[in-house]
Amino acid sequence: MSFSVAKIIFDLDGTLVDTAPDLSSALNHCLTTVGLETIDPASVKNLVGQGALALLEKGLALQDKDQTIEPKSLHQVFLDYYADHVADNSAPYEGCHDLLEHFKAMDISMGVCTNKPIKLARSLMGELEIDHYFDAICGGDSFVFRKPDPRHITETAAMLSGDDTIVMIGDSIHDIEAAKAADIPTIGVSYGYSSEGMATLKPTKIVHSLSEIKDLINR
Repeated sequence: MSFSVAKIIFDLDGTLVDTAPDLSSALNHCLTTVGLETIDPASVKNLVGQGALALLEKGLALQDKDQTIEPKSLHQVFLDYYADHVADNSAPYEGCHDLLEHFKAMDISMGVCTNKPIKLARSLMGELEIDHYFDAICGGDSFVFRKPDPRHITETAAMLSGDDTIVMIGDSIHDIEAAKAADIPTIGVSYGYSSEGMATLKPTKIVHSLSEIKDLINR
């Protein structure tokens, strides 16, 4: 199976970049400020995908058994800490730069559609020197809607050049379901942060590394 497209939309966290180490640090910083035990960073991966507030809600649900702490009270604490440490230990997945260079050379227009706040997404991508590959970067606060709303993907795609042949590449149910709702084919990466196995989400195609995607896409 291959995809003939003019536009590629990527998710960010868990797809292009392993951000779990720094998201874990920010979450655990918030937990310690209110006297709660920290969470094993390996467990945080499955909590990522719906933005900072949802991550806090899930983290507190695990550690604040009496539900005495309101997640919103820690939201700004999380954002401030994460902004200062957005790329301390985060890194592009193996093959990321090579893949983006490959599609750039093919003159395929690329965009990022992430639920991460746009300021943090741009900061992270700039620190990791991958922002220049993309013609559009849209965050969870770029519109009044976000994934799994399909408009988050379609409005990002509308900012790209070329016709409306599109593929969405992501690691979570929000990526796959939003693309399906927009009638856009999907490539699901199995190595990301989904708490569900990628096979259960039924993307159009499943890959286990970024390098596999090269041979799946043409113009």
